[in-house]
Amino acid sequence: MRSSRNILHCYKRGLSAQAAGKVQQAEAALAKQDAKITQLPTGAVVASLENNSPISRVSVVYNAGARYEAGHGLGVTHCLRNAASLSTKNTSGFLITRKVGQVGGALACTSSRDHLTYSLECTRDHLDESFDFLKDVSTAPAFKKWEIDELQGSLKIDLAILNQNPHLQMLELLHNAAFRNGLNKSLYAPDFMVGHYTPELLQEFVSANLTAGRMTVAGVGIDHNELLEYANKLQPATGKGAATEAAKYVGGEVRIENGSPLTYVGVVVKGAAANTKDALSLSLLQTALGHGPYVKYSSNTATSPVNRAATGASSDPVAASCFNVSYSDSGLFGFTVAGFAGGMDKVVKAVAGQLKSAASGGLNDKDFQRAKTQLKANVLMHLENSDSVFEDLTLQAATSGNYSGVDATIKAIDNLTLNDVNGTAKKLLSSKPSMAAIGNLSNTPHVDELF
Repeated sequence: MRSSRNILHCYKRGLSAQAAGKVQQAEAALAKQDAKITQLPTGAVVASLENNSPISRVSVVYNAGARYEAGHGLGVTHCLRNAASLSTKNTSGFLITRKVGQVGGALACTSSRDHLTYSLECTRDHLDESFDFLKDVSTAPAFKKWEIDELQGSLKIDLAILNQNPHLQMLELLHNAAFRNGLNKSLYAPDFMVGHYTPELLQEFVSANLTAGRMTVAGVGIDHNELLEYANKLQPATGKGAATEAAKYVGGEVRIENGSPLTYVGVVVKGAAANTKDALSLSLLQTALGHGPYVKYSSNTATSPVNRAATGASSDPVAASCFNVSYSDSGLFGFTVAGFAGGMDKVVKAVAGQLKSAASGGLNDKDFQRAKTQLKANVLMHLENSDSVFEDLTLQAATSGNYSGVDATIKAIDNLTLNDVNGTAKKLLSSKPSMAAIGNLSNTPHVDELF
């Protein structure tokens, strides 16, 4: 009996050894790969990160965001992102929706002030058949008149949603106040343009801006050589497209009165362009000043100087957050505030005082070390998600043609010094401040009363 137990024990150990060997082989086959970037002869950039995800994500990105709209075509990128589900020169919109849905995929179009992005997400084994639809949508739109006419009803819905979101309206006004050109353009179509978008107007923008020289193809969960094959199938217009103008920050103020009992205010100065050391320094400064609670549903007054200043200046509920955004050649840095109109005078001035204090006196070593730790934690937790990795790779590749992975980003944060951050902070007040406010503005100060 004892002998049979020994035999059974040895048999189980043998199975365990075989399983361990298979696991080691699987781990070797799924070894982590670094990001790879290739520039095609057409000028297009191809960036991939094979993370062995069962879901493949591929995007076709053009440097063709709202900032590139002409004066007679304001809001055309808003119309284009809604037109991504329409017919192409090769396929009907119905067939695209049906075929992508049948394989459990998702096809979407998003836009920012810098970029227009077409994205596909599906399981690896269905990528080959699904990519053709991404190719058609991003390089061969048909713009049939009856479809474009019908589409413009969806623009009215988007604008109605925007009108119910005063915080989002304030951010749009803030860009309009801060910049003279390019980045001052809204992500939404103006009311007077709805109903006036034509196939010719859309095609004019596509021909001028959706070109190979402005294209980036990015993928996560896909081998780089496979992505290169897909990228070579894309046939957008050649060249770099229409000439672009650098963003010009000028500073200004926009105020809109309405009947709301609440007031939404944004105050900013010129920030830093993306993928620069100053941009990283401002990210750390934003973390130090506070941009939201670190514990869900909790108050962030303990860790956020700007929110602590806001709540200390009013007995009414109020929220304040440090605001920081970077574009390809410029950026904005400041704060946003939302609260009841009665105490807005003291609240905005108190929060502005925090920004002035950080710009003139800088951070102390204790706050600097805390913010550095929090920023690294934010980066690490954010990039645990494959969707976030995909977004990060796409934006970096489209903006700079390079990619700094999580390890490089953490190392760059570690290398930041207190002098780096305080030196960047001191530059902030050298630019003219900008302000946007919407709501009941009877007690809201003007920008010249703050600095």
